[in-house]
Amino acid sequence: MSSSVYVGIDISKHRLDVATEPATPPTQFPQTEAGVGAVVTHLQALGPALIVLEATGGFETAVVTALAAADCPCPMPRSRS
Repeated sequence: MSSSVYVGIDISKHRLDVATEPATPPTQFPQTEAGVGAVVTHLQALGPALIVLEATGGFETAVVTALAAADCPCPMPRSRS
């Protein structure tokens, strides 16, 4: 059985909802600079194998940038052209 942690982040204009597998209660963070920093700190402590999130009209940009800067395993979302 794998002990890897996988993370999904639901992004909205005002909030970041973080869910993990294996399942733990979802955690909510404000969509602010401090909230994004808290998400990065939270996820670094978990040591996830993969973080996925939705591309949501640009609201994901700050989170993806912060995760990439922290060397977290988060592939860059592709724009739909």
